[in-house]
Amino acid sequence: MPATITELMRANLLEVFDQRDGALRRAAIARIYAGDVRWTDEDGVTVGHAALDAKAVELQAKLGDLRFIAVGPTYQTPGLGYLAFHLVKPDSDAPVVSGFDVAIVRDGVIVELYTVLTDQPRHTRAIVETLYKRVGAGDIEGVIDLLSDDFHWDIPGDTETVPWLGKRDTPQGVREFFALMGAHVDRQAMDINRIVVEGQDAVVLGRAAVIVRATGKLMDTLFAVHIGVDDDGRINRFVMFEDSWHVSAAMRP
Repeated sequence: MPATITELMRANLLEVFDQRDGALRRAAIARIYAGDVRWTDEDGVTVGHAALDAKAVELQAKLGDLRFIAVGPTYQTPGLGYLAFHLVKPDSDAPVVSGFDVAIVRDGVIVELYTVLTDQPRHTRAIVETLYKRVGAGDIEGVIDLLSDDFHWDIPGDTETVPWLGKRDTPQGVREFFALMGAHVDRQAMDINRIVVEGQDAVVLGRAAVIVRATGKLMDTLFAVHIGVDDDGRINRFVMFEDSWHVSAAMRP
């Protein structure tokens, strides 16, 4: 049976551009593209099976161990398909590069393919969303994996009363931050209300509520976090602002 547009779009991404086995990749190329397929990306136009295969090999050499993953469903109308993607590091879902493919389909094969890399704000947003997904899941090592080698982490406040506040600049320091919070409070709520992105900077607005075990008090505060993302897709700045007086008061008997 002819392949559906969804099958063609996923095969294009995963069986061609993410496939490192040459024989399997060439078999997929023969199956899903017209013989005179035209692929347009930022480097220009590539025509035909052999040229597309050679370009895919060249691209994979540049990408190293980065892999493609599909993002969201395939959007389609008769004869046209759209699928977004991320390029990610092994064992990570944090995007290093984001983009999308658009294909024109005729007689069950792709006749034209267009690949577009999306702008930095979308990339920054995806990194921030991944960060809070990992925080919510308690994946501390996953959080650390998102940080750059020279990251700046700071939550200003009364560090004598609230031991997890203050500056951290090492992975161990971030581990201690989460360990100290876990030792003193029980989380009640963590709500992200809005993420505002401009270039490689994001501001996260939300609310956090915890119960302090030693005092039984509710620590319920709005917060704003400034997050910076570097050119390699890693977080180099995390500075959180909250009602520090309220947080300190909740820790006091």
